[in-house]
Amino acid sequence: LPRCDFSQLFPEPAAQYIEQHAGYLKLGHRVKRLSVDTQGFLLDDAERFDAVICATPPHQAANILPALPALNALSAQLAAWQYQPIVTVYLQYAAEIKLATPMLGLADAYSQWVFDRGVSHGQQGLIAVVISSEGLHSGLSHDELATAVQAELHQRLGLPDLVLRQQVISEKRATFACTPDLLRPDNTTDVAGLFLAGDFTADLAGQGRGEYPATLEGAVRSGVKAAQQCLQYLRH
Repeated sequence: LPRCDFSQLFPEPAAQYIEQHAGYLKLGHRVKRLSVDTQGFLLDDAERFDAVICATPPHQAANILPALPALNALSAQLAAWQYQPIVTVYLQYAAEIKLATPMLGLADAYSQWVFDRGVSHGQQGLIAVVISSEGLHSGLSHDELATAVQAELHQRLGLPDLVLRQQVISEKRATFACTPDLLRPDNTTDVAGLFLAGDFTADLAGQGRGEYPATLEGAVRSGVKAAQQCLQYLRH
């Protein structure tokens, strides 16, 4: 497990590399329109580029991809996918409270993965519980779920039955649903110079399959692969 947050682990060094090699970052800017013509790609009818990597979630990619016949099948494919939520329950205990290990998994419980944020983020006493996909917890309110998770950690892990603060964050379309025989797109598209990056792409080109479900590992691998393909395209 990394001893720093994931931004420090990969995105921030990558951003620094870009800026140190004559590139620039435009953060906090939402691209609403992507179009293509004989001169390349146009973002929001304002900036032109030779190549584009679309690294949005699949349901957003389906909306932003250019309305081109070559991309109609890809857009329809992504638009038809189903999605699953991820819920994170944050429980703030006294600063001296720690887990036995930085990460634990629980079975037969609302709680699935339990993280000690004191180890990963220096947030002493803060425990994060991650619950993936729909389940029995889906019918509970945020307060009810936080109370149930708190009771489980008390019973299973011996944590105190009193928390100082609690917060529940629910991402309704956090991941695509890994349904049987789901065909996943390649990083390359049928438009030269337009690439996809994300945990939803296929690892094996032309086969529509991925070694990972919707995971950070899959997203990083896809991003590196898309960058390599983009650089190869620009060289030629």
